[in-house]
Amino acid sequence: MLFRKILITAGNWHLRYYFPKGTDFTDASNEELRDVISKINNRPRKILGYQTANEVFTQLLNQEKGGVAIDY
Repeated sequence: MLFRKILITAGNWHLRYYFPKGTDFTDASNEELRDVISKINNRPRKILGYQTANEVFTQLLNQEKGGVAIDY
């Protein structure tokens, strides 16, 4: 449970970097939300060995798919 709380807190920090607490997301455009999600997922993280979340995700997909390359 503690690990889950730490992950949620870290995720909230990344989100709050771009959207302050209390932000009404109905005012945010889909384009703005996609841009922020892309920035968050392409930011290197120490916990991932300075890889991005997208890099790690792609590596895991390649392992599952038998090495099929996926390009975003």
